[in-house]
Amino acid sequence: MANENQILRTNATGFSTAANWVQIDGSTAGTDVTDTDNTRVINAFDGSITADLTPTFGADGGLDYLRINSACTGSIGTSAGPIVAPTDDDLYSLVTTRAAVVYKASGGALYLSGNGGTTEDLIHIYIQNSGGRSFFVGTWTARHVFLEGGPLQVIGTVGSESATYDWYWSGGNADVLDSSTAIHDLTIVGGSHTLRRGVSGTLRIAGGTVTIDAGGRAFGTIEVLGGNVIVRNCGTVTTFNALGGTVDESQSQRLITYTTQNDGAGCTVIPSPNITRGTRNKWGTGAKGLT
Repeated sequence: MANENQILRTNATGFSTAANWVQIDGSTAGTDVTDTDNTRVINAFDGSITADLTPTFGADGGLDYLRINSACTGSIGTSAGPIVAPTDDDLYSLVTTRAAVVYKASGGALYLSGNGGTTEDLIHIYIQNSGGRSFFVGTWTARHVFLEGGPLQVIGTVGSESATYDWYWSGGNADVLDSSTAIHDLTIVGGSHTLRRGVSGTLRIAGGTVTIDAGGRAFGTIEVLGGNVIVRNCGTVTTFNALGGTVDESQSQRLITYTTQNDGAGCTVIPSPNITRGTRNKWGTGAKGLT
């Protein structure tokens, strides 16, 4: 493949042009970031990348792989000018985790956008386990977001609305800002997160702390298997499965309806009169805290 395994120069101030890159063996100059298959690595970098942030990708084009390693402590992009790194649809694979952006910096910040593909604005796989901060900026789709560590802010115009676009968070702390574009499926097993928008498919919580503060945004299915869930604000929840962990409804600030609730003894509910349970099905003796 062309343009593989190029490393950002330590004195770079821009992203896309050839002058900012060197081949991995250090012996030859790099090339432009183009729509050909390519792997780019940002390694021992402590500067600031603020220029040449928008490569020209052709139809259905994008990066093979962008990896930001732990030695990086610098800032990449800004809130007004994020780095544009859509990934190549032809290379997408969960087996090889290609068509991915991987953020493992030990400090600094990443402002990331998937805008830029002619036919789609998409980052297929995003993996974060970082001491730095990351921000999703722009209007685009994140197919898989694997958050393992560090803070992540998702602005309102970045979404995952598709039956095959699943997010999985095992750590870190995410703040998902309000939008009418719902997340489709989200599984949380660790970390501390705030959801300010709805989930149209299934929000599955098995660990960590999750605050639902989504105004009047609706949810399809909320399934609590473990962890701590604070229900503060949301619209109608079609199905609420309270089967494990703790569900704290005492902080609710509005009238909320669960159309159907299924609950079992493995879950503790701290109830609120603001919650209306349409059809309630007890699994055995039902959740602790409810009669």
